[in-house]
Amino acid sequence: MKLAQNKSTIALLSIAFLYLVLLLTGVIKNLINLSIFTTTDKAIGTLVNSLQTTLGTKMFSWLTFLGEEYFIGILAIVLSIILWNFNKRRPIIVLWLTLACSSAFTYATKLIIDRPRPEYATILEHSGSFPSGHATLAVAFYGFLIYLFWKYSKNRRGRLLITVLGIVLILIIGFSRLYLGVHYLSDVITGYLIGLIWLYLSIKIVGTDHLILKD
Repeated sequence: MKLAQNKSTIALLSIAFLYLVLLLTGVIKNLINLSIFTTTDKAIGTLVNSLQTTLGTKMFSWLTFLGEEYFIGILAIVLSIILWNFNKRRPIIVLWLTLACSSAFTYATKLIIDRPRPEYATILEHSGSFPSGHATLAVAFYGFLIYLFWKYSKNRRGRLLITVLGIVLILIIGFSRLYLGVHYLSDVITGYLIGLIWLYLSIKIVGTDHLILKD
């Protein structure tokens, strides 16, 4: 079992390294500019844009706030204090390693790719479109909450409930970025993947029981 986990960790680290290589060599930028991706992004963007209403825009403007960088940062600080008071040191490191690495990957990608935002965006954003930072942080933080409940809660129904609610919230935040027209579908999906990879790696590197670090 441990051998399989180590192999999966090495595989994901290799993927992360490969991502950096492809990013720096311009391969990813060329990839997202392929017609199959641009056509799909624009078609889905146009469809979602046609569904916009005044009420929907207001609602999703509030929901997208749940994925804002500074809001997630505040939640992470509060959660860290709670974990520290319960003498849970390791999860704190897992949390901040996940947030730091996923945010760094997202920020670097935005700078290098510099993809323009969709022309039908309803709110003003100053950073590049690819990938979605909200989607990345949604998976990184709310995914961490799911992990936390599975690690420490013995209530099976509670675990399942938190898992479902967490996944729904992550999907809503991603959809809010599409609905508000500030991202393409490929931006959101890539953000999800970056957050998921670093959440998994952080858990395996820091959160495994064989390390010296104790809760």
